[in-house]
Amino acid sequence: MPGNRALFDQAIVEANSAAWDQQWDKAIAAYRQALNEFPNDSSALTNLGLTLLATNRFEEALAVYQNAARVNPKDPVPFEKVAEIYERFERHAEATQAYVAVAELYLGQRDISKAIANWSHAARLDTDNLHAYSRLALAYERTGKPEDSARAYLSVARMMQRQGEREKAMQAAAHAVQLDPQNPDAGGAVDMIQRGISLPEPERLKPPTGPLAPSTGFSAPPAGSAVRTAGDVISGSLEKKANPLQAGHQSAIAKLADIMFEIGEDSADAGSADARHDLIKKTHTGTLRLPTRGNRGQIMNMLGQAIDLHTKGDYSGAASFYEKALRAGIEHAALHYTLAVVYLDLERYRDAVKQFQSAAGHPDYAAGAYYGMGLCHGRDGKMRDAVNSLFNCLRLVDARTVSTDRVDQLDKLYEDTLAKVGRDQTTEQLTQLGENIIAFLSGPQWYERVQQAREQLNAQHEDGTLAPVADMLTVPGAAGALESMTRINDYVKQNLLGTALDEAQYALQYAPNYLPVHIRMAEILLAQNRVDEALDKYKVVARLYEVRGDPGRSIRLCEQMTQLAPLNIDVRRNLIRMHDEQGNIDAAIAEYFEMAQAHIDLADLEKARQTYTEALNLAQSPKAEHAWPLKILHKLADLDMQRLDWRQALRVCEQIRNLAPGDVQARITLIDLNYRLGEARQAVTETDDAVKYFASAGQLAAGIDVLAQLVQSHPSELALRSRLARAYQETGRKAEAIAQLDAIGDLQLQAGRRADAVRTIQAIIALGPDNVSDYRQLLAEMQTPG
Repeated sequence: MPGNRALFDQAIVEANSAAWDQQWDKAIAAYRQALNEFPNDSSALTNLGLTLLATNRFEEALAVYQNAARVNPKDPVPFEKVAEIYERFERHAEATQAYVAVAELYLGQRDISKAIANWSHAARLDTDNLHAYSRLALAYERTGKPEDSARAYLSVARMMQRQGEREKAMQAAAHAVQLDPQNPDAGGAVDMIQRGISLPEPERLKPPTGPLAPSTGFSAPPAGSAVRTAGDVISGSLEKKANPLQAGHQSAIAKLADIMFEIGEDSADAGSADARHDLIKKTHTGTLRLPTRGNRGQIMNMLGQAIDLHTKGDYSGAASFYEKALRAGIEHAALHYTLAVVYLDLERYRDAVKQFQSAAGHPDYAAGAYYGMGLCHGRDGKMRDAVNSLFNCLRLVDARTVSTDRVDQLDKLYEDTLAKVGRDQTTEQLTQLGENIIAFLSGPQWYERVQQAREQLNAQHEDGTLAPVADMLTVPGAAGALESMTRINDYVKQNLLGTALDEAQYALQYAPNYLPVHIRMAEILLAQNRVDEALDKYKVVARLYEVRGDPGRSIRLCEQMTQLAPLNIDVRRNLIRMHDEQGNIDAAIAEYFEMAQAHIDLADLEKARQTYTEALNLAQSPKAEHAWPLKILHKLADLDMQRLDWRQALRVCEQIRNLAPGDVQARITLIDLNYRLGEARQAVTETDDAVKYFASAGQLAAGIDVLAQLVQSHPSELALRSRLARAYQETGRKAEAIAQLDAIGDLQLQAGRRADAVRTIQAIIALGPDNVSDYRQLLAEMQTPG
């Protein structure tokens, strides 16, 4: 049920002000007051967590941040605070898992520095966390920090050696040497792995000390507009009537009195031209057909007698006079409705149905007329007709609680629900359903009950999906459960969560299959930080919705569960299955990505790879977005790099090259992998192919960028530098070409290739550098014998 926006905004202002003044207790109380109105406001939750940290109330802060993370799973800040609190409590395994999750969130936001910081936290707490060290190694390498990357690769080598992966351990150590040739530990590690000696354990860094310091930023959400409730739609006087039938009846009696007054006025001025024809007129009571002038006095007397006898409880006498008025020629929906009510009291059910049908076309009486027809059919033993009529009554009442532009949509939903419940129902089940609707629409506050039901449905469908109130009544005992739901919500507002849970258990005694109660119980359990129990409850409800043929709601609940337990693989797989069955291929593939990330967070890279492979198979569907295969292949390549399975990573990069030959990063990675695997000749072939492709595509700058990045990664590769020098020369970038040739000459001299160095210097001189005399002198010295 939506909270009070004005109260929320006022509480936030008070809380922020108190927090700035470091009046922590006052700020905490105000934030809690705001959250009573909107429990899932992520900003208020985060700020409450900060104030709790400021007062060293770490356990309470942990619960608040966990809730904030559930509400906004894409925000890394709550997860980061959860990790810090876990670390303070020395719950290192949970802190490590949280730090890794935070790092992935920052990586998704392209904030690589914060991602590295959190992977570093995880690695500090767990020196055997392969995922954290693999991520650090790649991140450092790609951000130009070869020394740090080499150290991370050495840790990866140690873990691979311990797992018996000698070849991968050797690859990691050799790559560390390539990144940082001056690192003595790297060269020693290669030697130790070759000799079968275990690599030493790294020293565990000491955690920081001191209290967790809260951030100084307290942000208040913008004030929103007031929420318009369904009670604004119709007059509050309707709520005082005991049911739609009685509400319509009182309105009809009052309008019959108005008709009598109008007949009296018309009697005074109707001309002789009307003597042979009935008079049809529009009045504020609707379309009224009056008989010829001569009978109007008698009609006034008939209606007066009927109303008088009716109010005295003489139904037979009232029916007689109402019938005479009809026979005399008066025609109005109010008269048909009133006569139908009298027939109902006289148990003349079939006569009553006919009169209700005549009144049902008037909007003022339609809901009451269908309610009355439902009673008549039910008492006449026609349960299917009874339920049909009662559904129409509920449909009309429910339509008053939604905006006019959604009424047609609601009508269609009622048709679907009625078709579903009426298809295979027994007489006993139809009787129970009819009694549910009658009980729901009866009592002094029957319309208020409909409003509350609408609010509860809207709260359950936060995405704005419309659902009929009838759905809540197809379960036995639902009317009583609705009253319990009102009490439950009141208890939750007062933070009496235990009492609210007891009331929910009581409601389930007479409506065990009423799913909204189960959902509310899950929310209460969650508020009590009983996450596993809440998750179990959500699973049951999701399965029941699916069994009942409502996969949409089941999917939405499963999505809630994935936010609650992002590492629960079973929930993810079930969600993928349902999306696939419903033809939501893109959504299913997106969930595969989330499931793979969950495996990564659990440090199970093999299962993560298997998950991406399943996603790739599904992405071949013609219904899938065409960009999926490329995205998945990039993920697979990244995983293979982490797993140090460079041969497999190379095969994946070849697939990417074939699908998207203009993918610069894939080209660079493919060439780099060939060098890592000792396939220098193939690396040069791939380099030439990449440059040729970009040149033919009119993207020579991209080809040069590929060469430049490769030279930066492999500065000793003469083949790469010579191609880069040639590309610079061909594009008129003389100074850069000379710089590359100069580096080539140095490498040739270091390798003892004096003749090649001479030719390189001659090539530099041919370009006409500014300091050409220096190069000529160097050339002369090199050509001098001895």
